[in-house]
Amino acid sequence: MRVRVTAWAGLREVCGDGVFDLELTEGATARELWDAACVRYPALLPWEGCVRIASGVEWMEWTTLVELGAEVSLMPPVQGG
Repeated sequence: MRVRVTAWAGLREVCGDGVFDLELTEGATARELWDAACVRYPALLPWEGCVRIASGVEWMEWTTLVELGAEVSLMPPVQGG
């Protein structure tokens, strides 16, 4: 299944334009999505401990299943004020 991924902030710089498609097997988890993204962009690996993954407006756990046609966001830690 094809999934559209948007990388934000510092992750966007790692992934070029920040928007890319991944081909995943049906029933893939957020962990498998992250692993596939890291294969495509190995510079993502150092972010693993702090990245958050969202599908739509819902945060995903590593074990959350990725839905067919999902639009997923990779979010680094951010500061505001």
